[in-house]
Amino acid sequence: MFIRIIETLMKKIIKIFLLFLVVFSCKKREESDIVQGQYLADYWSNSHPYSSYPINGLTISMQVSLVDNSKASVTIDAPRNDQYSPGIDKKVFTVPVKNRSSGVYELDLNTTAPDSTESWMTIYPNGTADYVFTPPNYHKGNVNVRMKKIHQ
Repeated sequence: MFIRIIETLMKKIIKIFLLFLVVFSCKKREESDIVQGQYLADYWSNSHPYSSYPINGLTISMQVSLVDNSKASVTIDAPRNDQYSPGIDKKVFTVPVKNRSSGVYELDLNTTAPDSTESWMTIYPNGTADYVFTPPNYHKGNVNVRMKKIHQ
């Protein structure tokens, strides 16, 4: 009887130890790992079915590097392409970075496209991002381009 109590107690101690081991070995991803990288347009999500890039032979690419915890350097190459692009020839901008929650970050890109009323990029920890903008001469509101991180 005493041996069974000891065995049960040892099993519980081992389970608790393993639980602590798993919890403390999970490493939180660094902000730079999530935000920084090269992003390429995957699809334009304002139509069904979605339109995959390149569209009309053109695509959108971005290079994002953290300057510090509140700012990022963003190189945008998004040549004019009707409603599929904000029409930005390759330029570098320094923009604010906001930590939303659960490893989701938002870049305020309002200063990047003079013809656009709103522009931002939401970056997710799974290596995707949503680039939202209002294309020049487009009167149906914002459009959303799903981006994929292709390099860290």
